[in-house]
Amino acid sequence: MNERGGMNSVELDKCINKAVLPLCPDVADVTGKRALLKLNSGPGRMNLDMSADLRLQGVCVVPGVPNAIHVTQEMDQNCGLCKSTCRDNLEKLLAVRQKQRKRIAVSDLPLLVFGGCDCIAKTALASAFERDFSVQRNLSCWKKCGAVPLTRLLLRSEDVRHQLTVNGSPETQEAQ
Repeated sequence: MNERGGMNSVELDKCINKAVLPLCPDVADVTGKRALLKLNSGPGRMNLDMSADLRLQGVCVVPGVPNAIHVTQEMDQNCGLCKSTCRDNLEKLLAVRQKQRKRIAVSDLPLLVFGGCDCIAKTALASAFERDFSVQRNLSCWKKCGAVPLTRLLLRSEDVRHQLTVNGSPETQEAQ
């Protein structure tokens, strides 16, 4: 990180080489071995030397659009549904356990997330993880964000600020 706590191009390059690339030891610039690295819109994300070097290694860099991070968090789309499913599981388990005068414990957490049959309450719970993070659900969320297939869909989103600052004063893109 730099002196302000952010990440500049030098620190980003170090981070990618020391922390990200070791996670992909087989990455190569051949079909089936390439990786896509999606970055936020911070400083250094448009470092052409770094992008070119990574591309030669088989890593395609997709720099983020400024003021769009809240729209492009694909996995956040699934979390709301997952929380609802876990909450439904908790309410169901709690209702049955209260009738039996049994308690809910921290050890019940995997059951609330991954579902299954509770041996104490003798009740079946849905798997929030399998349902809410399924391949189909992930692809659907990623498509909404313009990530799969990779598109410019988020640029049309009303949730993305379409404003530039010129000499300290905001100007809309239409005015330019």
